[in-house]
Amino acid sequence: MPANMALKKRVPRLRMREEQMYPASDGLPMSESTKQYKWIVRFAENLDYLRPDDFVGADNFWYPVEGRPDIRTAPDAYIAFGRPKGHRPSYKQWREEGVAPAVVVEVWSPSNTFADQVYKLQWYERHGVQEFWAWDPERCALTVFVRGGANTLEPVNVAEGWTSPLTGVHMIVRDDELQVTGPDGRPFRAGDEMRVEIAEQEAVLRETQAERTQARREATKFRSQARSARRETEAAQREAEAAQSEAEAAQREAEAAQREAEAAQREAEAARHGEANERDRANALAARLRALGIDPDIA
Repeated sequence: MPANMALKKRVPRLRMREEQMYPASDGLPMSESTKQYKWIVRFAENLDYLRPDDFVGADNFWYPVEGRPDIRTAPDAYIAFGRPKGHRPSYKQWREEGVAPAVVVEVWSPSNTFADQVYKLQWYERHGVQEFWAWDPERCALTVFVRGGANTLEPVNVAEGWTSPLTGVHMIVRDDELQVTGPDGRPFRAGDEMRVEIAEQEAVLRETQAERTQARREATKFRSQARSARRETEAAQREAEAAQSEAEAAQREAEAAQREAEAAQREAEAARHGEANERDRANALAARLRALGIDPDIA
């Protein structure tokens, strides 16, 4: 069997073993309440929309160390800057050029204890997270941690609101509600609203592309017509110039014929004048001969 065929058969088996070694999830539900679920989906879908060039994951395992499937966690949502979008059963950091998720979001459930929250904070700090956003919808509590000069995740004051330096996302708690807006000032929408908006934008984009395609077709048609008209004009101009040249040649031929006719006429008149002069001289000579008594008519 050729080596490349053997390799092709081995790759799926290797991938299967790897997925068994690094499972995508622990089988537990994403959330414990609809409130928590809606916030997870809202963060994940809006961040994915705002970051078209980055991978945004949600509720799948992040494995930072190859060969250590026991070192793992499943953020509710996260952003890996510079990593391409696409399906991943789990986020294996060594397969992502070593890029760790820079922004992590957790939506606490009622069962999350203070010890759970501290464990998550320490885990994210240890593995390179730059911003850690945590929202507790039951207690209406927002906490944010940002990596500081000591290379640790330090809490920031969010009482008057806070804007993420990495994403431009702004968050503030008002009237026991978390208000989240994107860099453009637009609020984060629910999943259904987001999908409707994306569908509308895609429809507008398709319409715009169709209009551009039609405009390009019409422009191509007009350019073709203009080229045809220009060629016809140039052909007509060449024909006119050829006709003018023929007319000028005919005129020159007519003028030459006229000159020849005038020359022939002059020659004929000269011949007539010569004959007349000859007759005059003959008559004069005959007269002189008669005066001498000689008859010029007698041979």
